[in-house]
Amino acid sequence: MPVTDSFIASMIHTCTRRAFTATGVDGGGLETGSFADNGTGIVCRIEPLFGSSREVYIDTQLFLADFILYLLPDQGLEMNDKIIGTTSPFTDTYEVLKIADAPNGSDIHHREVVLRVAK
Repeated sequence: MPVTDSFIASMIHTCTRRAFTATGVDGGGLETGSFADNGTGIVCRIEPLFGSSREVYIDTQLFLADFILYLLPDQGLEMNDKIIGTTSPFTDTYEVLKIADAPNGSDIHHREVVLRVAK
């Protein structure tokens, strides 16, 4: 089942995707690199998270998420990308903690992305 007009109408925000490009490895073995815009004016919806829904485990580490981002299913996104909100009041830079495709029958209805404000 395709994305409905009512869901598209609920996408009341826009954002920018910043993709990470690795350029090397630091002394601790972590990738170094830079971020560059890889999509602007992306239609989305950002909503705050509350209570226990903020808890996100990545491997065995606990993170506290701040927001959930809804995207249309055709939006590419990687775990190490950053999102910049471009619609007030969501104008911070956010780190991607988790990406999930929300199924609708045999199709993907939308993408749900758990975010936290970048430090």
